[in-house]
Amino acid sequence: MLLSALAVGLLALVLALWPAHAARAEGIESGALSLTTREDGYFLSADYRIELPQRLEEALLAVPLFFVFDFDLEQRRWYWLDKTVASGTVTYRLSFNALTRQYRVAINADGQRSASATLNFASLEEALRLISRVRREAVLPVNALERGERYRLTARLRLDLTQLPKPFQLNALTQREWLLDSEPRRISIEPR
Repeated sequence: MLLSALAVGLLALVLALWPAHAARAEGIESGALSLTTREDGYFLSADYRIELPQRLEEALLAVPLFFVFDFDLEQRRWYWLDKTVASGTVTYRLSFNALTRQYRVAINADGQRSASATLNFASLEEALRLISRVRREAVLPVNALERGERYRLTARLRLDLTQLPKPFQLNALTQREWLLDSEPRRISIEPR
């Protein structure tokens, strides 16, 4: 009797955790994050894995989706609030052109009004691969970070629901699959 109750409890636990595990397959997962020194300044590199839910793929046929990459570099201070040394934003506008049957990604960096680059792709996977590999040249000059100081780099990639048409924003409030957001990824940096 105790053994069967234990088996039923274990089965209930597995069934309760199964949908949560299956739901994690879709969304944005953080990967590698680095800030490296080059001749012309510091180079930021961030990798993500993006899996769009079926409903978002269907919505993409009608409206563009906006992905936003944010980063902050802060100097750690024990005596006061952390000091922001650098920050930036890159917005990716992902759309589908029904006439050419191609996906288009327009990239706007740091609040530019017009796209700094627009690229066409034959498949959604190729377009998402571009968005998931963030590369920023010269985010800081070479001598901007002090040796011996501690810095923290925080980066995040998310689907920006505020740029969707209003009916889709309301839909996003009630359906969890519209909330695509990587957890903020943090690394410590100590220049030498």
